[in-house]
Amino acid sequence: MKNKFLTISLSAAILLLAACQSQNNSENSLPIYDDFPDTYVDALPDNHEDGAIFQAFCWSFNDIKENLPAFADAGFKVIQTSPVQQPKGGGGSWWSYYQPLSFSIADNSQLGSKAELQDLCTEAEKYGISIICDIVFNHLANISENNLESDGTPMVSPSVEAYEPEIYQNRNSDVSGIGVTFHHNPHASGSGAETQYYAYGALPDLNTGNEFVQSRCLSLLKECIDVGVDGFRFDAAKHIETPDDPNYASSFWPNTLGLAKEYYKEKTGHDLLAYGEILGAPLNRSIDVYTKYMKVTEGSYSSVVYSAMSTKKAEKIPDARYGQSTAATNIVSWVESHDDYAALGGVDSGSPVSEKKIVRLWGALASRKDVQPMFLGRPSLADENNTQSVNIAQIGSYHFEDEHIAVVNRFHNRFNGADEAIYGQNNIFVVERFNENDHGAVVENYDLNNLTQEVPLPHLENGNYYDAITGNKVVVYEGKATIDFDALGLAVLTKKNTVARPYFSFNERSGVYAGNKSISVSVTNASEAYYQINDGEKISFKDNVKISLPTEGGKIYRLKLTAKNGEYTVERTGSYQCVGLVPGYFNVINFKASYFADYEVYIWHWNPGSWDKIESSSMQDGMLLLTVDNSWTGFLFALFQKGFVPTDSSAFSDSHFVKQTSDINPRDGYYDASNF
Repeated sequence: MKNKFLTISLSAAILLLAACQSQNNSENSLPIYDDFPDTYVDALPDNHEDGAIFQAFCWSFNDIKENLPAFADAGFKVIQTSPVQQPKGGGGSWWSYYQPLSFSIADNSQLGSKAELQDLCTEAEKYGISIICDIVFNHLANISENNLESDGTPMVSPSVEAYEPEIYQNRNSDVSGIGVTFHHNPHASGSGAETQYYAYGALPDLNTGNEFVQSRCLSLLKECIDVGVDGFRFDAAKHIETPDDPNYASSFWPNTLGLAKEYYKEKTGHDLLAYGEILGAPLNRSIDVYTKYMKVTEGSYSSVVYSAMSTKKAEKIPDARYGQSTAATNIVSWVESHDDYAALGGVDSGSPVSEKKIVRLWGALASRKDVQPMFLGRPSLADENNTQSVNIAQIGSYHFEDEHIAVVNRFHNRFNGADEAIYGQNNIFVVERFNENDHGAVVENYDLNNLTQEVPLPHLENGNYYDAITGNKVVVYEGKATIDFDALGLAVLTKKNTVARPYFSFNERSGVYAGNKSISVSVTNASEAYYQINDGEKISFKDNVKISLPTEGGKIYRLKLTAKNGEYTVERTGSYQCVGLVPGYFNVINFKASYFADYEVYIWHWNPGSWDKIESSSMQDGMLLLTVDNSWTGFLFALFQKGFVPTDSSAFSDSHFVKQTSDINPRDGYYDASNF
């Protein structure tokens, strides 16, 4: 009886299980599939033009080099530096790099030296990363917007003469037989007139048809190639004429970029990457006159995506066209440009776009076929209400390390050259990529209050796919699937079944400090994580940790973080200098020496109320040392325009400030000017 009872019970259990399976399959209409065989290994593309670009805007060469492992992990193939020429005034402001003094790599730039640029290129090659540089050929630096020649054209800065004497001396007339080196045609008209003057500011427009000017420009490109640079972005490219322009034509591009491409090919065996800034279409000219020589920029596509996100009308996106009438293979597009960010405009109008929105904008762009996407690496902003307050050589965001950005880049690299199909309806936008052997999709959900959605995937074959962000299995059956999105509404589907990669978030990666200092770190997707200070004891942590740095002055402390998850190990580092305070002075750390070159530096003290000018001689070993009177109750620093003198040294007024600090207590003994 016992055996018979067991047999009946097993039979009943089998029947019950079958009934449940039948009911479950009936409800979900999903067959059970084995995983696809998938041997794909994440890798950067072989060719520069096939990979995502990271614009390291106002980052130093050394900071870029320090982050090369992270760039490779995040799937970025190309890293773009800010302009490498000698900047106006030493480069204290971001815009000064777009008013160069020379056609050679800078010997005095806050971004770094020529040797440091070469070291960056050498190190980048180890990771399969290409380095490209921003180049300004259209114009050189002015004196100011108010200094004009008698014909109304801007005056060239006398500082140019130290670097480009022939160009400066021939600026208004041919004094040495090489021809006039700047345009003096402010009233030009007809097709291509925009190549004769720079309409967006009072900047001296170079005569780029002049053979000597062309030779100097070519010399800069060759100098960059010789140190290992793999390509260029050309500022204001549409303001430089081409050989095919109906009016004002010249051979500038063939004699500079054309010859540089040949030079690079001879040295490396590869093709040089080049693209030009062309905002909007060239006036009365075809974009084709430029695409013979370079890719071109466009920024309108992401504006359409942003509007679709905001209104939950994804059907706007499939009908969007890139803002240039040319093939997608000729286009470099972005989700925000450095002009947008530095002026705090962008598609969010009035403030920087939130990084959560950047994730979805990037997903909708970098997943697309053929177009080359560019991601802005934000610098630090000292004051978000001041459009010229970018901190040079100071990283403002490590958002590029976010796994959302990384998995989109890996998707981009995996499906290089594959076909695409796009679909949008209501709050769902889909980019499918597929070829004979592989299928995948990036799916965006703009309704973050409804994170489970059924989506169309008509070009994906039936079977199991995995979301690289959540790790969830997504079964595609008869052209559709139900996706459980993460909190940002992004899913990246491929056939690869793997655990998510770990990633770190720091509150600070580097800096100078005095006294007590702590660093806040969080880790995501980690089965194991630990940190070390100067290769010391490994201290394990989970999720979040606040790390206290040593307080002994005169030393550099290197923080190393390691996280593991399955097959992946990720390491990140931070470097911090602890300074010893100088007795007998009020010590100001992290004060930018460039302020003395670019501004007048004053201190206002409240008792008695008066302005005192601070001279650069007060800087010693990277610190500003002040003698503070015991009667002072408080003081602040302020920057004024160069040459400014307060009319009443005893009257406090902020009407002429470029910027100022908050009140400082002299009893504190030191002040950290990192955010000034």
